[in-house]
Amino acid sequence: MVIFTILCILFYLGVECGASWPWSDRWQDGWKRRVPEFAISLILAGIANTAYGIEGWLAPFVFIVTAAIIFAGVESATWMFLQWDKDKQEHTKGRTSTTKPLVDKIARKFGYKLGDEGYSWTASTVKGTIITLPAGGLGGLFFAFGYEVGSHAPKFVKFNPKVISEGLSYALVGAYYFGFLTLCKMVM
Repeated sequence: MVIFTILCILFYLGVECGASWPWSDRWQDGWKRRVPEFAISLILAGIANTAYGIEGWLAPFVFIVTAAIIFAGVESATWMFLQWDKDKQEHTKGRTSTTKPLVDKIARKFGYKLGDEGYSWTASTVKGTIITLPAGGLGGLFFAFGYEVGSHAPKFVKFNPKVISEGLSYALVGAYYFGFLTLCKMVM
């Protein structure tokens, strides 16, 4: 029950990160828009630290470093894949990202360019990999899969489909972290 509750919280916070709830824009201005991203970082860092089993004076240091790495991933650009399978990229004019050169290099290897669905998969996988680095870094596809499911949501839902994309992405990353925790507990 605790795991399900945390995954629901991550879903909610993921949607808040993208300001996709109808009320999100009303309170998210300036530094406040970072609150859900920071909360996600703390939750995932807590799960990772539980998996590490580190105790004593080193535990707070490891928690802070872990949260900082996760926060860097959460903060990495989402704009590159907001139009998941659309060739329209008007929202990208003048925008840049520290991860874009890496994403461009990887996407080019597969013949993708900004605006392609494959590019979106690449960009979201890179973002998800950064978010999951403290837990082995293999959760990139979990994050990307959330956006893939959300890209099909307009066929089935009447509300903003980004609710599905953003919420599911972070909930799936949370599930990956719980899988990492379980694996660590089995090994230790």
